[in-house]
Amino acid sequence: MSHYIKQDQFTKIQIQRDIVIKTFNKPKLYITKDWIYHYNNYNKIYNTTVKILEADHNKIIMQYVKGTQLVQLYHEDKLSHKQRYQSYQAAQQNLANMCEYSSMIGQSFFHNDCGAHNIIKQDNDYILIDPDSFMLNKNPYAACFLSPLQNILYSMKKNEV
Repeated sequence: MSHYIKQDQFTKIQIQRDIVIKTFNKPKLYITKDWIYHYNNYNKIYNTTVKILEADHNKIIMQYVKGTQLVQLYHEDKLSHKQRYQSYQAAQQNLANMCEYSSMIGQSFFHNDCGAHNIIKQDNDYILIDPDSFMLNKNPYAACFLSPLQNILYSMKKNEV
């Protein structure tokens, strides 16, 4: 069985059994063999991102991550105080991993949309999705590792009493 979970002017996202196919309306030329190598290597080292099965300029085929978006859990107030801070810790760890990996490869490799809407809580794990938001470049933007924290902090704070 196959169905679309999102369609907009940028992408079409379709689920087919246990895979997700994300098709881009405009080719993403930065998704190169080098980018795919670093994405897969990053995932092999840290195991905190969705697994890519196939990728090119026009689409990414990835494993389906069963779970709930972190932003939804925040808004529905379904996380305990402890779980909220564990999720924040997981997001910070992702950013620390990106910094560490970037220092190992001599380039900047970061997810430029690492907010609560792109993190799936799967049992006790927090999986970063939207792999095409990972950027690989030689000149890092100074705040690229900090700005996603604002989104997560805002989502956490919004539902606190």
